[in-house]
Amino acid sequence: MNKWAAEKDPAVRFVRIPATWNQAAVLHAQIYYTQDVLGRNGTLKDASGFHEAVFAEFHQRGNRLTSQTAIQRLFERYGVSEDDFNKTWGSFEVNTRLRQGGDLVRRYGITAVPAIVVNGKYRTTAADAGGYDELLELIDELTVREGLR
Repeated sequence: MNKWAAEKDPAVRFVRIPATWNQAAVLHAQIYYTQDVLGRNGTLKDASGFHEAVFAEFHQRGNRLTSQTAIQRLFERYGVSEDDFNKTWGSFEVNTRLRQGGDLVRRYGITAVPAIVVNGKYRTTAADAGGYDELLELIDELTVREGLR
């Protein structure tokens, strides 16, 4: 998805929305939105490195990041103060984005990731499309069909 997103037609708007189907996923979505806010305001200097660190913590080190304390420590490793973390973690913006993202996940019936919704009409996954390469081809086809290219 990262490669596709980097090479997509500029007329196509690609928005990532983390899954929120259980409490752990909600925490991870909150990490995502907190990272985004702190990256945009310049507090988190290496947002892509941080994103990779979250992935490594979860998948390679077995740290499931299921407590605010563990999450805060990870942000601190990337230069985010406790105060900046706490202000952002519990902020109106992060909480609003969590609610909106959760609403979209429910509305579109997302049960697997990555799931793609094109123009609010078509929902598909790699499994539905027959694989990741086929998923990317299908996304391109659907954006053309919807006149988004």
